[in-house]
Amino acid sequence: NHGHATEIQVRVQFADESLHLTIQDNGRGFDPATAQPSAQGGLGLGNMRRRVDELGGTLHLSSAPAQGTRLHIELPWAALQPLFPQSPSPKTAP
Repeated sequence: NHGHATEIQVRVQFADESLHLTIQDNGRGFDPATAQPSAQGGLGLGNMRRRVDELGGTLHLSSAPAQGTRLHIELPWAALQPLFPQSPSPKTAP
């Protein structure tokens, strides 16, 4: 765990037109404006942003030193449907 969090909250919300995913921790946080890739490659956030963009979604990151980190992703159902062709749409799910 890069941020040394002792608590991580994951929240998934199913809206009519999109899926919302929020991940929040109480770790050490960082300044997103000055964040640099780690010595191990550190491509996690960059890859997440690229993948969310490819799906037509949005990614919001908020963090500050000693304040933890919060990541919110919103993805449109229309972009997710090809990834799960056998899954019912949220409007027809039981």
